[in-house]
Amino acid sequence: MELGTAVFLSSIAVSVVLLYGFTKDRWSWRRIIRRSVGGIFMLGAIGGVLIVAAQYWDQLFPVRLSRQAEYAGLRLGMSRDEVKYVKGFPANVVTDDKEGPWQDFGVLKSSELPKGKTVNDYPLWSYEGYEHYLHVAFGNGKTVLSIACFSKDRLYRCPAIGGVQDGSSEAELVRKLGAPSKSQIKDTTKSVEYDDIGVEFKLEKETVYRLLVGQTPLL
Repeated sequence: MELGTAVFLSSIAVSVVLLYGFTKDRWSWRRIIRRSVGGIFMLGAIGGVLIVAAQYWDQLFPVRLSRQAEYAGLRLGMSRDEVKYVKGFPANVVTDDKEGPWQDFGVLKSSELPKGKTVNDYPLWSYEGYEHYLHVAFGNGKTVLSIACFSKDRLYRCPAIGGVQDGSSEAELVRKLGAPSKSQIKDTTKSVEYDDIGVEFKLEKETVYRLLVGQTPLL
């Protein structure tokens, strides 16, 4: 115990003793002590209830989300031009040109596209952020089909959905959003879908690293 703390507590003790000496004939100290102890126990009980309620609040009262149509400043159904207006030109695009030099599914820098190609020729755009990527997929109608955020370090880089972010545990995900519509494990990755709100999460080692609103792109 530090000297200052000891002096402070000693001062309180001396003050209480002096107060008792001056008022023992006029005050009902037994009643005061009984009420004080009762008050302390009551405050402790209330504090315990609040701690338990805070710990299990999400489980007792799970978040009720409506179907999600917006994420990270974008909304489903936006045109390519609207996306560029909000986010600018994408840093990268994704191609499925299996006969080209990129093989299978490759990522291309927007500044290094093949001659005659523009970002509008690709169905999936990727915006770079600090330790995360924002992926925007377009459907055949050339409007936004899905919006996803991929976190590299799982340190809460992506906007939350119903209180769930990258870095959230699987237990926290289920506690906040309830049981998923479907889930599937492939290799080290688990996909968890909530069809009623149009949201999908991907996890590794029981930790969320990708959040998606809309339909999973074909690429």
